[in-house]
Amino acid sequence: GGLMLVLVGMVAAYAGWTVQWLWDRFWREFVVSLEVRKEDEAFAWIMKWLAHQTERANGRDLSMLTTRNNRQDRWNGAEAATKPQLHFGPAPGQHFLRYRGRWITVQRVVKENSGGGNNSGLELQETIKLQTFGRDPQVLKDLAADAMAFALGDEMGKVVLFQPQLNCYPAGSWRKLMAVERRDIASVHFPEGVVEELVADVREFLTMGEWYKRRGIPHRRGYMLYGEPGCGKSSFATALAGELGLNLCVCSLASASLDDDSLQEFLRKMPKGSILLLEDIDAAFVHRKKNVDAGNSSNKVTFSGLLNALDGAVAFEGSLVLMTTNHREKLDPALTRPGRVDFALYVGLANRDQIERLFAYFYRPWEAAANVDKAEKNVEAEVQH
Repeated sequence: GGLMLVLVGMVAAYAGWTVQWLWDRFWREFVVSLEVRKEDEAFAWIMKWLAHQTERANGRDLSMLTTRNNRQDRWNGAEAATKPQLHFGPAPGQHFLRYRGRWITVQRVVKENSGGGNNSGLELQETIKLQTFGRDPQVLKDLAADAMAFALGDEMGKVVLFQPQLNCYPAGSWRKLMAVERRDIASVHFPEGVVEELVADVREFLTMGEWYKRRGIPHRRGYMLYGEPGCGKSSFATALAGELGLNLCVCSLASASLDDDSLQEFLRKMPKGSILLLEDIDAAFVHRKKNVDAGNSSNKVTFSGLLNALDGAVAFEGSLVLMTTNHREKLDPALTRPGRVDFALYVGLANRDQIERLFAYFYRPWEAAANVDKAEKNVEAEVQH
């Protein structure tokens, strides 16, 4: 009797193991999956798309999302600008949806970050896993592409502005601030030929990645616009990003939550295809020392920390840095030397030629009527939309 029980137990265990092995093998062979982590920009795209699908299907297990429509706010006044839109996506757990005739399993998992002992930096880790039967993952790739197109919407063809996401986990993450219309580079009226020279220099730099790599040179280039305030330095940064099809990462060195280590991490994880804009850098650094010594205890970034972030041993590569300042003469030569600032451009008060071009740009009488009609039609179309 005892032997029989042992044999029955062994057979049952073997049968259970076999069934589990066959199930795992079936899952590996006939199920495709796609996992997206919260740290990735695609996570927001997938969540927004899933929220739209959930609302259409009248889902019951919901999680609330809020968004603001800047385009709609512009026409509906200040009251609309303060009112967010509510969307309802899938709550953590397992959900099902139909996509192109296929059933898709959506598994949203949220768990606490177990790493690190500092609770002030604690943040939930979150992933979304999409699964469907089949052997070709193309359907999930198409879903991701549709989610990106749906989520970005009006952002396509615009300049996206990013800001550092401070005091969060993981360190170095950038958050999308807003998307702005591309500004025509012709609307920036610097002295004749200056804009063309700078744009040509940037284009050449962006196409020379392999040249830098073959010669063992870090693929980095710095630009500085200096001169009187209000002459178009920051405006040119937006116009340049639009002209080159790049995004703009705006970083304030005066932030109390930014230190040397976090600055280096932000620059290392800067979104690809972006321009790093450091505005009014003279206000943050005037002398080679910590700002706390100068009585500004809120600034934790040191001068040496900035230099190491820009071109140190672990500095980022493949992106360009654009710095603006009203007082170049106050900056330490270690910051303005070639290698950190490779192209410096003085942006001062408009000369006679610039004034004439600005006047002609804004007050061309033969284009005034056509522009007014076009603007009115665009307003009507957007309001109806």
